[in-house]
Order: sequence, then structure tokens, then C-alpha cells
Amino acid sequence: MTSSVAVFQLPTNPAGDRLDATIPPPKQACPGSYIKGLFADPASNLPDITLCLLSGPFDLAPMPVGGYEPRWFMQDMHINPEEAVQLHNDIRSKYSVGIHWGAFPLTAEPIDQPPTRLRAAAKILTDSTFVIYPQGKTGQVPINSLNSNKGTE
Repeated sequence: MTSSVAVFQLPTNPAGDRLDATIPPPKQACPGSYIKGLFADPASNLPDITLCLLSGPFDLAPMPVGGYEPRWFMQDMHINPEEAVQLHNDIRSKYSVGIHWGAFPLTAEPIDQPPTRLRAAAKILTDSTFVIYPQGKTGQVPINSLNSNKGTE
């Protein structure tokens, strides 16, 4: 069985203010600057998440927020927006982005409901950020304020 979560590190340029695709991903011990992230599959299960709690805090976490109704049926497969905010807190993410919603009607919730519920749930956050972008839009992640390691090479 493969894990449904992945811990990743993205290298940044020497100033640490943007991602740098020219630098290969760092190994276990990373010289230089990088962003530490967690990607949770929509069907992430509790043992996988529990292991990730030990790996936090995270700088960046794309978080699934759609495909969750009806709960009696979907609760073991997808998290809802409120659970995504709880997971954001549990893994100590600095910046999370809501994903996996709105492309097509997958489950019983209205297709435009996840952003509304996520914004309401995220109002409790004080030391971190959880955003969701409209379908087809892009946004900028504040890389320079997220770096786990601003190393000097």
C-alpha cells in the first residue's frame, strides 16, 4: 500500500524569495534555502497523517477541501473544509491552499460550497494562512516568509 501523503522540499533561489527550478530537490540534510511542504491526497488516511504530524511544521500544504458530502459516505475518503483547517493547524502549516474542488460535481455538496465553508472555518487562524483561489485563477505564495531553512552556502 502506498502512502497518500507526501512530504516535499522545494528549493528556493539564494535570496530565498522564489522557487528555483534549476536547483535539484534537496536531500535529507539540505544546504541552502528550501520550502518544506506536505501534500495530502484527498483520501489521506489517519495513519499517514499521524506520521506527518511528527514531520511538521510545514511551510506549505496544498489541502483537499471538496468532495465531502454526504459525510456518512464520504468521511473515510475526503475531508471537508472544517477538517482541512483542523489538519492545517495539526500539522502546523504556515500557508495552506485549498485544492480538489469545483472542477465537476463529484459529490452531494453544491460545487461552489467548499470556498465559502473554508473561508468561514479559516477565520479562527491567527498565526497562519489558508487560502482558496477561484477555479482557473493563480495566486502568489509568499515564499520569502515561508522558508524553513535560509541557509548560507
